[in-house]
Amino acid sequence: MMREKDLLFKNVLGWIDYRLIYASTIDEFLAVNSLIYGLLDKYGLFLGMDITCLYAASAKWCGRVLTEEGVG
Repeated sequence: MMREKDLLFKNVLGWIDYRLIYASTIDEFLAVNSLIYGLLDKYGLFLGMDITCLYAASAKWCGRVLTEEGVG
């Protein structure tokens, strides 16, 4: 059972209006996503859909491009 405190730095990085949710497998990603959206609902928060991408091989986060090879 994954707990809220286990997410930070293991599956979630957050910075003001940016958040990056990541996982090693699709099953883990779906479990983490479910927990994140449950927490958002619990605290009355939401993600802006205009900048939301649920699955990507690379992502620009805080001005850096992240891929499975590393940070560019």
